[in-house]
Amino acid sequence: MNSAEFKERYMPFHRQLYRVAYELTQNQQDAEDLLQDVYLRVWKKRDKLPPESASMGYLTVMMRN
Repeated sequence: MNSAEFKERYMPFHRQLYRVAYELTQNQQDAEDLLQDVYLRVWKKRDKLPPESASMGYLTVMMRN
């Protein structure tokens, strides 16, 4: 998966994931860091992730863990 495919697959969830991250941290900077960590983990595992990983539920669970 290249960067364009990654953006197409995962970036549509950005706003919703940010809201979840903010609810978890109650801090803008921490929420941004948490979201960045999730995207970094997804990027590193991009070729091993199942197709259902491109869902709000999957990304939310990854964020909470």
